[in-house]
Amino acid sequence: MLRKLGNTKPSHDSSNATRLNEQRNVGITLNERQILRIFADICLAISACHFRRPQPILHR
Repeated sequence: MLRKLGNTKPSHDSSNATRLNEQRNVGITLNERQILRIFADICLAISACHFRRPQPILHR
């Protein structure tokens, strides 16, 4: 899922890290709630990988 952060349009062609860096470069910052939401989404994604059935996904 892509979320619109700040005044930028979501892009399916770039990674979230790229989008966050681009926003930072133009002075768009995230508030605490946005940061916590992103962190929670990452945790949920990793949890889904770990508990996938019939076989968990391996990652580094």
